[in-house]
Amino acid sequence: MEGPSLPNLPREVKPAGSSDVLWRYSANPSIDWSPKPSAVRTYNRAVVPFGTEFAGVFRSDHKHSRALRHVGFSHDALR
Repeated sequence: MEGPSLPNLPREVKPAGSSDVLWRYSANPSIDWSPKPSAVRTYNRAVVPFGTEFAGVFRSDHKHSRALRHVGFSHDALR
């Protein structure tokens, strides 16, 4: 990957003994499946630094059968 370093982005150290290039956060999922009453499931979370905090983008499948994207903001990129 190329790009600027993101030192304030939280990360989890690779689990001991793992040879995987990527691994799931041990507390996944970090958001509920249905954080909104109209959502059935929420997937594909992406978090980026935004000023001194973080912004997240989510795809949620809704009860009306449409997938919509949502944005959220966080102090720690996890909650």
